[in-house]
Amino acid sequence: MRCLTHRRGFTLYPPGHLPYGRLSMAPVFPDGTSIGDGPDRFVGTVFAAAFDAARGVPWPRESDGARCWPTMCRRLKVAEIWLGVAPGLGDRQREERAADLDVALLPLLTAAAAIRAAPGYRSRGAAIVKILEELPAGFPLLLHLLRAGHAAGLIGEPLVPVRPGGPLRSLARERPACSRSSPGPDPPRKRDVPCSRRGP
Repeated sequence: MRCLTHRRGFTLYPPGHLPYGRLSMAPVFPDGTSIGDGPDRFVGTVFAAAFDAARGVPWPRESDGARCWPTMCRRLKVAEIWLGVAPGLGDRQREERAADLDVALLPLLTAAAAIRAAPGYRSRGAAIVKILEELPAGFPLLLHLLRAGHAAGLIGEPLVPVRPGGPLRSLARERPACSRSSPGPDPPRKRDVPCSRRGP
């Protein structure tokens, strides 16, 4: 898209899709309505790797054109951070992720402990699937995943329309009070780098 007034180009993605991604992050149709409410709803999303991992189905070591082992490992790692089950997260970060996802904190703590106890791909997949099954269906799911992804530093500021065709509102600014943290990256732009003024 291009704004004729400001002469700036930008890209629009349908609800549930990540910038530059080929897969959706949430099981919703382009209008934001839910695809389903069972665990299979995440099959065509970036979280699909977790379901294969939980079933003990590793992706091929060599790429078959769509999936490969390194991609599976990368997606599991991203999902762990996104959903707050990565063992390396601090208590505050895990609390924020639970608030953003609108789930209880205990399943996140339990899932992180399970990964810590058995860090193989199967237990990692099972822990991620457990949290995905806790999430609501429909448009609220998309909003929760957008907030959590931004707070985790995985996606830029999520903007959604106030009403169809209306102005955009920032989900990052509407985060629950207990989940205020540093925002995730915005679209690529020049960043200021602090210079050291220290002498020799």
